[in-house]
Amino acid sequence: MPGLVRRRTGLAPGSVDLALSNAPYVATVYRRRRPHGAARAWEGGAGGRDAVDLDCATAHRALRVPGMPLMVHCERCGVAETIERLSALGMKARAVDRAQVPFGPVTRKRRAWLCAPGVPGP
Repeated sequence: MPGLVRRRTGLAPGSVDLALSNAPYVATVYRRRRPHGAARAWEGGAGGRDAVDLDCATAHRALRVPGMPLMVHCERCGVAETIERLSALGMKARAVDRAQVPFGPVTRKRRAWLCAPGVPGP
């Protein structure tokens, strides 16, 4: 790759065939400030969709026709919603694989909170 694209605006329209995304998707406990440092790799906002929604909204601009996005994210933050958002932008979208993966260290620490009533998630 020629370099790291740090912002989604760094890609010219229609410049890629494949947009890969493994966005942060763990629902965030802290809502008042954006994460810093390593936490940016997993903090996904109140419903876990902040970066996922941004990827949905911007992928189609960077992709060449017939390019495709390949996204990885937790079922908890809404696979159906991701498919709906991508489809609404004219992309063909579907879940191509599912796997059950044990909670990692961040989600294990938040298990009680993530499973509590009123916490965003399907």
